[in-house]
Amino acid sequence: YSKKLMFLGPKKTDAMIKRYLEFYAKKKTVSPQAISSLSYVFSIYKLTEERAAEIFCEICLSMPEKVASAGKLLFFGQHILKSPEAKAKLQPVLDLLASSYSDEGVISGAEIVAKSQLAMGEAAYRAAVAASGKDQASLTIGWEVLGLDEETATKIFGEVAGGGFITQVQAKYAAKQQKYDSKGSKVHEDGKLENPEEDGDEEDDDSMPSASGNVQECTECGYTLFVAEGRDFKFFNAGFSCPECGAAKDKFKSVEM
Repeated sequence: YSKKLMFLGPKKTDAMIKRYLEFYAKKKTVSPQAISSLSYVFSIYKLTEERAAEIFCEICLSMPEKVASAGKLLFFGQHILKSPEAKAKLQPVLDLLASSYSDEGVISGAEIVAKSQLAMGEAAYRAAVAASGKDQASLTIGWEVLGLDEETATKIFGEVAGGGFITQVQAKYAAKQQKYDSKGSKVHEDGKLENPEEDGDEEDDDSMPSASGNVQECTECGYTLFVAEGRDFKFFNAGFSCPECGAAKDKFKSVEM
């Protein structure tokens, strides 16, 4: 395999690794295993850390509209590259992502990127803990690879253990689906209002949205949506689809910040 790479030459090798990273960002979920696998691929290609950082930047800057993919590649880059010089070369990706979020004076684009990267790592560890099952006597491995400290890892482990090591997918489908009427009011299986007093509320639907103030992540491509408090009814309703890959709303999962 190494001989084949040498035969291809540096330009074709770069083209191959770029195509691979584009696919990786779109299809791979962030996990300790994904980081380790990608690190191994870089070692096979014999890339220096500086060149790897440059390739990360070149890919992200070539597809500025794919914010989710760029965010995932940034996460991979920050947790694979070790030298300060290589990490500094990822700054253009940070700037790209920060500029994609409007700064309304409450929180800056750079702060949103930082929170998104942290949430990505925590969500990945939460999934790793749940996937490892109930027969665990100590912390699930992988938290260091994801950039978490032991305190955060211990907290997440305790929360998942307390929930019976159930994955988010299992929790989603195990829970009873809440039904709503056209006005957004909760209803029973027979269609009757759970709280009849709500029936007299004549407020316009858009003026009384449900408040959540949460972060939603597409499980198909990793696109992250920041739903402002009180705006989910308008911007994350039943007809919502992922702007990156077109996945339906039920393909999104809530990510804790």
